[in-house]
Amino acid sequence: PHAPWRVPADFWDLYTTEEIAMPQHRLPPENMPGIAWMQNGFYRAADPTQIILPQITSPIDELDTKTMRHAYYAAVSWLDHNLGTVLDSLEAEGLKDNTVVLLHGDHGWQLGEHDSWHKFTNFELGTRVPLIMRAPFIKSSVGKKAEIFAELIDMYPTLSELAGTPAPSDHIDGISLAPVFADPTIVTLPSADIATANKTYAYSQYPHNSDHNCPWFRGGECFQAPTGADTTPHGRALLAQLERQAKVPPPAGNKTSYMGFSVRDKDFRYTAWLPWLDKSQEPDWTAEPFRELYD
Repeated sequence: PHAPWRVPADFWDLYTTEEIAMPQHRLPPENMPGIAWMQNGFYRAADPTQIILPQITSPIDELDTKTMRHAYYAAVSWLDHNLGTVLDSLEAEGLKDNTVVLLHGDHGWQLGEHDSWHKFTNFELGTRVPLIMRAPFIKSSVGKKAEIFAELIDMYPTLSELAGTPAPSDHIDGISLAPVFADPTIVTLPSADIATANKTYAYSQYPHNSDHNCPWFRGGECFQAPTGADTTPHGRALLAQLERQAKVPPPAGNKTSYMGFSVRDKDFRYTAWLPWLDKSQEPDWTAEPFRELYD
């Protein structure tokens, strides 16, 4: 559900603010490069002139955090109710058994985890989306949960194949996941030889243009370098690059944009942040990237 989360009272009353769980990790990951974080908050509903805004070293207070999570939960419950209304209508019209249904978000959502709110990051919760598909005429898929990676670029070719329409004739990057409906246990598509096509990896990217005056974060504070940066080739190269950049600051009012390239396999998420060259619309591949690796 998109903010603002305005819902009927019946759905708000399904939850109690005081009983809402707090995020498990309220501060950013240790040794996170500041460029990976995004500052986002909320207007206070009772007074839209007030903005609830986290800082990279201090999260939103507990009451506001629980209230926002309460509102989101209520909005999800209302969405679930409305989805049920649509599915009931399909059944009433006699279309339930021959209609493909697809439900997905267009991005992930963060509710205070790692001091992050909204989308706009390359973290797991910012890139991972809900995805539910129903093709009731393929009996092997009914009620099953699949573990294979899926990307939203796969939805068009998947729907096309499931619906029996001609395959897309233009160039698209996605691949049909229809074989998963025949066998929901498969975790790769062996006919494809490209990682994002055989579904051993999932890829995403998102840009940022500020480190929020916090080059690296750890232990609730900001630092100019990550732990042990001078002990690895990558760390030494990155420190040397930052030293060179400090001697030649960008023109006044000009910010350096970075593109975050993120790839996920079944065990890890790796993200690299590279300077973005606006003129050529490509990253500076010669630069030493800011790196993140999470399990």
